[in-house]
Amino acid sequence: MTFFEYITVAISIVLALAVARTVDGVRSAFSKDRLYWVHAAWVVVKLTNPITFWWSTWRYRELATWDILSFTLVLAWPVVLYLQVTSLVSRQPELVTDWRAHFYAQRRWFFGANIVLNLLPIGYRLLLGLDPVAGPSGIANVVFIAYSILGFATDNEKAHGFIVATAAITILLGFWIPGFTPRPLP
Repeated sequence: MTFFEYITVAISIVLALAVARTVDGVRSAFSKDRLYWVHAAWVVVKLTNPITFWWSTWRYRELATWDILSFTLVLAWPVVLYLQVTSLVSRQPELVTDWRAHFYAQRRWFFGANIVLNLLPIGYRLLLGLDPVAGPSGIANVVFIAYSILGFATDNEKAHGFIVATAAITILLGFWIPGFTPRPLP
C-alpha cells in the first residue's frame, strides 16, 4: 500500500459517512407534503460534493510532502461536509415536518460550513506554494465563498433560489466539465 492509498482510506470513510447521511435524508426531503425546492436542490448539489472531492484528490497522489498538517487539511474537508449535510438533512430527517422552515433555521450553519469548505482548498494550495485561485476550481471556490456569504446573510427566498442555481452551474462548469476526460472504448 502506498502512502497516498493509506491516507485516502481515512478520507473515503468520512466521505462515505457524508454520502450516507445525505442519502438518508433524500426520501424525506423529496416527500411531496414537506418538499421545499431550494432545500431539495441543495440535497442534490451536496451529493455531488463527495464525487468532485474524491476526483480532485487524485492530483495529490504524487505529492511527496504529506505530513500531519497537509493530511489534516485534506481530511478536514470531508469532516466539514459531513457536518454541513447533517445540518441540511438532520440526524432524523423523518421528524422534520417542514423543510423550508428547517432550511432557514439551519442556513447560517449550512453556509458557514460552505465558506469553510471553500477556504480549505485555497489554504491547501497556499500550503503547497500554488496559486490559491488558479484554474476553474480555484475560481469556483471564490464564487462559492461569495454566494455563501450572501446565503448566510439573507433569508430571502428568491436570493436562495439564485444561490442554489448558481451553485449547480458553478459545480457543472468548474468541476464536472473540466474533470470529464472521455476515454476511448477498448
